Amino acid sequence: MSEGPLERLREARADLEAAEASIEAIGEDRLASLETTRERLARLFSRREGEAVGTGREAFAAFASFKLELTSLVEDLDEDLPEREAVERAAGVFEKSRLSEGDFARAREELEPVDETLSVLDEREAARRAYRDARRAAAARVEALDERIERLERLSTLDPGDLDASVDAVRDPIEAYDAEVSSAFSRFLSEASARDVVSFLRTTERYPLVPFEPLPPDLVAYVEGSEAGRKPLPTLLNYAEYSRTKLSHYVADPDALKRRVATNRTAIERLDSTPLEIGWPPPRSAELRWRIRELRSVVARFGGEELIVRLREIASLAREERYERYRTAALARSGITDEERALVRSEAVEGELAAARERRTRLREELGYSD
Repeated sequence: MSEGPLERLREARADLEAAEASIEAIGEDRLASLETTRERLARLFSRREGEAVGTGREAFAAFASFKLELTSLVEDLDEDLPEREAVERAAGVFEKSRLSEGDFARAREELEPVDETLSVLDEREAARRAYRDARRAAAARVEALDERIERLERLSTLDPGDLDASVDAVRDPIEAYDAEVSSAFSRFLSEASARDVVSFLRTTERYPLVPFEPLPPDLVAYVEGSEAGRKPLPTLLNYAEYSRTKLSHYVADPDALKRRVATNRTAIERLDSTPLEIGWPPPRSAELRWRIRELRSVVARFGGEELIVRLREIASLAREERYERYRTAALARSGITDEERALVRSEAVEGELAAARERRTRLREELGYSD
C-alpha cells in the first residue's frame, strides 16, 4: 500500500467496499445465523469433549446427552444456511456408538469451510479499522497542509530583496527602548511602595494599548489598607517566607500578610515590562504611533526623560514612508526557516502554494469535506 495519505485512504476505502461486497453476496443475516451456529457448536464441543470420550456408564450417558444436543442443533438449522453441509458432515462424525479422542478433531476439520466463510466478517472489521486509521491520517494531513498553505501565502507576499534589506535604522532604537524600559520598570517594582505600584496599575486601565493585568482584589485591599503596603512588593514577598514569630517584628498582622501576599505570589511575580515594550518585529505605522501616545503617558509615571526621548524618536520613524519597508523586511526575517528563505529567493513559492492547495483539495474531496 502506498504511504501517501490520499492513496492510503483510497485503497482502504476500496478494501472496505470489497469486504462489504463479499458479505452482501452471502447475506448479512445468513452470516449472522452461521456465526451463531458455529459459536453454539464450539461451546458444545468444549463442554462435552472431555466427558463423552471413553468407556463406562458415565461416558456413555454423556455421549448420549451430547448426541441429543447436537441432533437438536442440526435440526434447527435454516435450509439456506451457508455451509450447512459442512455442519452436517461435522455432526456425522459422531454417528457411532463410541467416541475416540480424534473424533472432535475430525469434526473441527469438517467445520473449516464454515470458519473460512465467516472470515469475511473479520476481514470487514479489519478493513473498517484500516479505513478509520486512513481517515485520521488524511485529516491530519489536511491540517498540516492548512498550516503550510498559510505560511506559503505569507511567503508569497515577500520579495527576495526583503530578506537582505537592512532594518537597523528601526530595530536599534526599538531594542534600545525595550531594554531601557525593562530596566526602569524593574527598578520601579523593587523600589516603589506596593501602594504606588497598585496606583500605577490602576492608572494603566485608562490605556487599553498598554495591557497590564490587574493584581487580585484581595491583595490590592491588603496593600491599600495596611502599613505593610508602604513596603515594595519584593519586600512583601520576602516577608511571606518568614515564620509568624519573625514576621511579627515587621508587620502588625502576620496571618493577614501570609494570606494576602503568599497566596498571590504568582500574580506579583508575573508583573514585568512586557506591556510597555514595543517588541520585534514592530506593529504597523498607525498602530505604533497610537500606542506610543499611550506609552508616553504611562512611562512618564516611573521612567526618566530619556525613555520619552526614545519614544519620540520611534514615533518620528513610524511617520516616515520608509518605516513600512523596514517593517516588511523585519517580518520577512521573523520566524522564517532556512528552507523557506531559499524558497523565496528561488521565486518558487507560487508553485509550491498551488501544489499544496491541489493536494489539500483532493484530500478534502476524498474525505467528503464540504467547502
